[in-house]
Amino acid sequence: MSLLVAVSTLTERVRCDCNLPVYTTVTNVSSAQALEYIQRSAQQLAALIQESGADEQYLTLSTQLTTTAGIPTVSLPANTMDVVRLAIVTSGTHEVQMEVASLDEWDPNNYVWDTNAIPKYRVMGNTVTLFPTQGTARTINAYYTVGFTVTSTSDILALRNNWDEYIVADSCIRVRNRQDKDSTAFEKARGIAEQAIRKQLKRDRAGIRQVRDVRDPWLLGGPYSRQRWFTR
Repeated sequence: MSLLVAVSTLTERVRCDCNLPVYTTVTNVSSAQALEYIQRSAQQLAALIQESGADEQYLTLSTQLTTTAGIPTVSLPANTMDVVRLAIVTSGTHEVQMEVASLDEWDPNNYVWDTNAIPKYRVMGNTVTLFPTQGTARTINAYYTVGFTVTSTSDILALRNNWDEYIVADSCIRVRNRQDKDSTAFEKARGIAEQAIRKQLKRDRAGIRQVRDVRDPWLLGGPYSRQRWFTR
């Protein structure tokens, strides 16, 4: 279950944990810097989640892209972190997954292809380039990750258990580094949160499995166990 946490709450927790005065423009850590630290820590958390292979479950959004006839490129959402997959809509709501074109076969200047065949694509910056160029407008279902977008203290983040602890501890480390102060306690707290998150992501990715015990019967206390054998 997600926890809705306001960025303003996170910045205030950082302020309290680091014994900072009220954020102002003249303090050692300003309100703008505090927000930047939360931004960077949230991005680092998103990278941790993606590294653990669970980004599709937690970070993926979907949207529809509409191409323009004769134009090979179409823009991705502004906050895209990674493209999970693209699927072209062939008829109604039916979609077919598109393949990534290799650099050897990709040619953005290829002829206009005005058929129903499925084009390949390359992601270049924040745009998708289709190969070959489509002669008619096409609809593409895009599945992409955004990480945690933080633009202001009024933003709300949907987090799981320990995710807020990671962000706060990591931001506190950044504050301590700026102040040239010891950050050992916060590094320890971040490490504990990170381990808990990794275990959580591993469980969520693998799902619940039943494991059959294949040890010898005598280890399990059965009728032929070593204990019964010795007591006969």
